[in-house]
Amino acid sequence: MFRLLVVDDEPVIADGLFETLKEMEGFDTEVHKAYSGFEALALLNAKKFDLIVTDICMQGMDGLELVEKIKGSWPECKIVFLTGHDQFEYAYKALQFHGVSYLLKNEDYEKIVDTVRMQLCDLEKSLRDEHLLRTAREQMDKALPLLRRELLTAVLERGEGEDLGERLGELEIGISASRPVMLIVGCRQDLASGDANVFSRASEEYAVSLLVERYLSPYVRMAETVIRHSRTYFVWFAQPAAEGEDEGQHTPVFVKGALELVRQACQQSLGFSLSFIVGGQPLPWSNLAEAFRYARSVLNSRVEQGTDVLVLTEAYFMNDKGRPPQFDGQPLLVQRLAQALEDLELLLEQGQSEPFLEAYERLRMTMAEGASGRRSSQSETKQRLSLFFVSFLNRYELTEQLVGDIDVDALLAGFPALTLAETFEVCREVAQSIFRVRSAENERRSIIAIHQVQQYIQEHLDADLSLTSLADSVYFNPKYFSRLFRQVTGEYLSDYIHERRLRKAKEMLEQPQIKIHAVAAAIGYQSPSYFTRFFKKAMQMSPQEYRDSRPNAAGTAK
Repeated sequence: MFRLLVVDDEPVIADGLFETLKEMEGFDTEVHKAYSGFEALALLNAKKFDLIVTDICMQGMDGLELVEKIKGSWPECKIVFLTGHDQFEYAYKALQFHGVSYLLKNEDYEKIVDTVRMQLCDLEKSLRDEHLLRTAREQMDKALPLLRRELLTAVLERGEGEDLGERLGELEIGISASRPVMLIVGCRQDLASGDANVFSRASEEYAVSLLVERYLSPYVRMAETVIRHSRTYFVWFAQPAAEGEDEGQHTPVFVKGALELVRQACQQSLGFSLSFIVGGQPLPWSNLAEAFRYARSVLNSRVEQGTDVLVLTEAYFMNDKGRPPQFDGQPLLVQRLAQALEDLELLLEQGQSEPFLEAYERLRMTMAEGASGRRSSQSETKQRLSLFFVSFLNRYELTEQLVGDIDVDALLAGFPALTLAETFEVCREVAQSIFRVRSAENERRSIIAIHQVQQYIQEHLDADLSLTSLADSVYFNPKYFSRLFRQVTGEYLSDYIHERRLRKAKEMLEQPQIKIHAVAAAIGYQSPSYFTRFFKKAMQMSPQEYRDSRPNAAGTAK
């Protein structure tokens, strides 16, 4: 939507342009008007405008001074100067501004509308401009390091995600999702995560990354992230530079030697020591989260002993199920459950029923497989599901509304008599009941909001009835409110306003003592000529002709 402002200290001209531009078709616009440069500035300080149609010669603040101030705050704002002066110096000064058109007031309105259309087309084009795309790319390049770290951190904390290979490619991370990964975890020996200020910590992390890149790049391709818990952990995802049947056979030896050089360089250049743990063999991506948890626990137990570089062999690092022996998958399962419930909560709050049920089904399948044969995991899953829904019901005060739909007592107790599969099925029904109740409540609130706006329109036909102001009055986004109004009432908001104004005008025209200009003002038209145009377009006759056609037309006011 484009926001337009008409500025002229002659009300009849400002009102006429205002009404003309409001009726312009082909663009989604919101039109405002001001009768002075100072009034225009007040509007510009409250809202962003895309195009200004302004007179040049005005009392107090002329159009040139106004545009100087506008360009200081909104440099991309388009300007159409409209003036009765045809002297060269006015046009010359006006055209010094970027994105400016200059028209004489004696131009017909069709010419003015065409010029405004041309400027709006330029605005639309600028939204797709290559410059913006280049700027977006530059900003994306600046954000890439953070986005890469977020992705790799998610792999370590929540396990391998969907479309990992595609996301690695999008973020230009130079390792492959189809090849196993050697995990390298480093930890500073003498500093907990919160002991340094942000700038010092970032500088040291960058220095460590540079050192590792310098010494390890001949042997491996790498991607790195930093994870902060009680300590700061440096984590590198490494893949042997050489590919083949024996790829990586000697890589751990080379990596160990290179990391020893990194430790020495950190000590000498940065003044602190790092301890490292290196996986003795590349691991599947699906095992990295558990492997990291295990490597971190080993590192924590040894860092105080001054461990330098410890290479965990296959036997030491993995059990016969391909998992770290101390964890056997269970902590990751619980972690996945917690993360999934966070995602489900957001979908439940937003009322997104289908995405919620899809994500819920994925969680059910994950937990059914992961908790199979583990009574403790099944019990914890049931309790967490129960707590999730109980908390949501309490937060939104929905319990009483759902008493007839769900077994509240069983939900509060954590479904002790149900299997895990039965619990998931019952909780699905709870979720569907929540969506149903909240949808009905949202519909009720929407209808109330629409009725409030309809009442306001009926009582304020002479006021600002722009989409933005009406949506703001009931705290809705303008575009959403426009769709909602049509969905609830079956008609467009603009058509509703026109119909109510026309109805009011016809009622007042049937009262002979009311002058036509008073009728125009009462329904929001400050210009009688534009009221006449509006009325004639709707009724195929002028207001006076309509009044004369009524039975009580004798002695009517003009």
